[in-house]
Amino acid sequence: ARTLGDPEENVFVISLPRRPSKLRHALFQLHEAGLSATVVDAIDGDAVLCGQDLEHLGVSAIPGYSGHTNHKIHLTTGEVGCFMSHYAIWHHMVERGIESALILEDDFDFQEDFAARLGERLQDAAGEDWNLMYVGRSPVEPDLRRISEHLVEP
Repeated sequence: ARTLGDPEENVFVISLPRRPSKLRHALFQLHEAGLSATVVDAIDGDAVLCGQDLEHLGVSAIPGYSGHTNHKIHLTTGEVGCFMSHYAIWHHMVERGIESALILEDDFDFQEDFAARLGERLQDAAGEDWNLMYVGRSPVEPDLRRISEHLVEP
């Protein structure tokens, strides 16, 4: 089963520098949970990207994607910036041989028993072929397969 390993190396918090209060709240929660993290400045897609930038970069939504089915919106520059922030961490992980990590956005809220629940989810996923686990998600499509009470394949 995958584990977090060294929390100094394996926990990342993505945060927009223009939102310091969110980062303070995130760091407080991590401290309360006994974790430390590497803070990664988010790519502010709203500030640095426009539709023409995305076209020039060859970045677009998945063919046929028209936004979340419950909102009927298209991919925004903010969503692209968020993805690019995650991608930068994945690239960092590959370069340094980091096999697994907890990647958080600064608006997370830990439940009191987060660490125990995460350990249970990792045990649930043991033996499954996976490379990404959302620890909090808002499903917008039906799940493909239920692996356990709290683990699904979207």
